[in-house]
Amino acid sequence: MEVEQALREALIAAVGNDVGDRVFPDSAPYETPTPYVVYSQVGGTPVQFVEGDLPDKRNGRWQINVWDVLRDDASRIARRIELALVHPPLLSTVMSSIAAAHDEGTDLRGTRQDFSIWF
Repeated sequence: MEVEQALREALIAAVGNDVGDRVFPDSAPYETPTPYVVYSQVGGTPVQFVEGDLPDKRNGRWQINVWDVLRDDASRIARRIELALVHPPLLSTVMSSIAAAHDEGTDLRGTRQDFSIWF
């Protein structure tokens, strides 16, 4: 299974009925009902061997954003996501605490948090 599919499945399981399947890579479609979750790979730790061999694992740094009308609701969902992502199957490492976000264009409140995942 590709890491993107595993991440999306873990996020959907974590958010349950509050979000359903409104979990999107990179951005949500215009006028998506809230709450919703967006995930993006924002980097990672490269692995390169001197011999030129390719590693059998790769690392990605993933940013998870939760958007809702109220900040408290977004934060509640974000805490459930954090708890889910540090357990199997992803065993991610939390790279940052939950940070507040605000989208002026939609006036939505949200959170963002980064995770490191080896795959």
